[in-house]
Amino acid sequence: MKKTIYAALCAALLALSAPCEEFVSAPFRLDMRLENGVRVAEAVEIIEADATWAGEESDAARVAEVSWTPPGGETKVLHATTSLGAESFVWDAKRATAGEHVFTHTVKSGARVLASETVRYSVPEPVLGAAKIFGPASIHGGNSASYVCMGYYSDDSGREAPCAWTLAAPVAGVAIDENGVLTAEESRSDRVVTVRADAGGGIVAEYEVSVLASYLRLGQNAASVANAAGRASVTVACSGAWTAESNAAWLRPVESGGTGDGLLVFEFDKNPETASRKGVVTVKCWQLTAKLTVKQSAGERETRVSVAFDACGGTAGYAEHEYIEGEEYGTLPSATRPGMVFAGWWTAPGGEGERVLATTPASAGITRLYAFWREESTGDILGNALDWLDGEGAAWTIDRTRGKDANGSMRSGAIGDGGVSTLAVEITGPGEISFWWKASSEEYFDCVYFRDDGEEIAELSGETPWEHFRHEISDSGTHVLEWRFEKDDADGAGYDCAWLDAVVWTPGYSENEIASMDAQTRDVPAAWRRLYGISASASPDADSDGDGMSDWEEYATGTNPADPASKFTATIEMDGDTPIVAPSPDLGDALEYIIEGKENLEDEDWVAPAAQSHRFFRIKAVK
Repeated sequence: MKKTIYAALCAALLALSAPCEEFVSAPFRLDMRLENGVRVAEAVEIIEADATWAGEESDAARVAEVSWTPPGGETKVLHATTSLGAESFVWDAKRATAGEHVFTHTVKSGARVLASETVRYSVPEPVLGAAKIFGPASIHGGNSASYVCMGYYSDDSGREAPCAWTLAAPVAGVAIDENGVLTAEESRSDRVVTVRADAGGGIVAEYEVSVLASYLRLGQNAASVANAAGRASVTVACSGAWTAESNAAWLRPVESGGTGDGLLVFEFDKNPETASRKGVVTVKCWQLTAKLTVKQSAGERETRVSVAFDACGGTAGYAEHEYIEGEEYGTLPSATRPGMVFAGWWTAPGGEGERVLATTPASAGITRLYAFWREESTGDILGNALDWLDGEGAAWTIDRTRGKDANGSMRSGAIGDGGVSTLAVEITGPGEISFWWKASSEEYFDCVYFRDDGEEIAELSGETPWEHFRHEISDSGTHVLEWRFEKDDADGAGYDCAWLDAVVWTPGYSENEIASMDAQTRDVPAAWRRLYGISASASPDADSDGDGMSDWEEYATGTNPADPASKFTATIEMDGDTPIVAPSPDLGDALEYIIEGKENLEDEDWVAPAAQSHRFFRIKAVK
């Protein structure tokens, strides 16, 4: 509305003595930010230009507002102000509904409309200009992959186009569903398929996908094994998950399968027949099959020997057992006798003849074994096989009522004022001695001393609980270690004695022995090195993945020498009376772990399975 027309209207109204206001300046400007008729901006601005008011009405009565009516929608106010000036706000037109949009700028004074201007803007329908397919360029047979079609519109909105999915040409064993999921069956050869997405309006996108063949390879197709129980392995290369099964009961895969490249580990029994035998392990990967033929050399006919066990005054776990001549006994019964220590099974009474161990081969000439008993010694009570000596003064005695375990402990002899009671042992260093001791005596005056070749190392007195003590001996000479309880010349307290239990001597290694062990070459098979890409000439002490374990240690524990995250550690947890191996990470798929135990470190053999009563444990990997 022009200023002159509005002024004439005001003059006419003044003639009627009615109050009037004057509105000055262009009231409205709409900037659509178009380019060749197409919206290119992120937003649309509606700008209210400079304006002035004239009149007598109060400021509160004056208002300017902009309203918007979308296509087929309700009108709503986008902007309102009572203070005219250069103002603007933004209307997001980029994703506006196609059709005519109406914007009206109105200036009011109270209920009266002083000025009004309307601008119309037509939003065109979006036009799809192009489409593109996104997804992997290749997949293995037996797998699937998802693909997405993205449409590009004339308004640059980047919205996703709903597409109809097809293959440009049929390919056997390959299909794509309505959601763009491509599925390929297993195949022995590579295939190339063209994925097509029709976005409508003549816009079509195509994308080439390579479907790779499944593969399965064994490191060897035949293996020969000796006539003995054992384990062996061959390498497996597979493009996915694989399974393994055997056609013979004596030949068994350790695990039923795996995923990707790895090792096929199998175990076999001793051949009891006089002819060689063959078994086949079949490996399947997708539709592919590979076979490993295992031949085992001929065995000898078994001669079974029935052995009777004479407990010689004690009680044996069982009286008779059958063994195979030439094979290790493996299992021998335990035996008990009150007040005596069982010292094994012998071929003659009284510990005469030869001692028979679990590792001793059974003989057809031995049909009866005899238990050998000896009196309980200081070493039996203290849990070791050291050479114990009676020292100066009263001898130490067995105390069944006190100890670190139910076996009891050694107690100093009964002495009076000024008396002494000494227990001693001779050892050859280097090594470490550890023990538990306690006292019940007059504090500071009646003491038990621990000495190394006469040098006082530690002492106890007063009423003390069981205390643990360690003493390291670094040189390689002979040492006399003694526990000496002494009383002064007056008074006493408590039981006037000391106790000793659980003495453990751990031999060390001399510098020459350590150097000799370091110089030994540890065998790591060349095939295992090649499997993990390690040079055949690399030292077994090398740490290829920098995880703190040498390649030889990784071979022994079944971990991956090329992956620092593959590192074996283990702890022992007790389930009631049974020790359980808790490896971390759990690498049991490749190896079996057992716990062996000993009552004393000096015992000749480790016992499997370990028992709660054992003081020493070790975890052993069984391949």
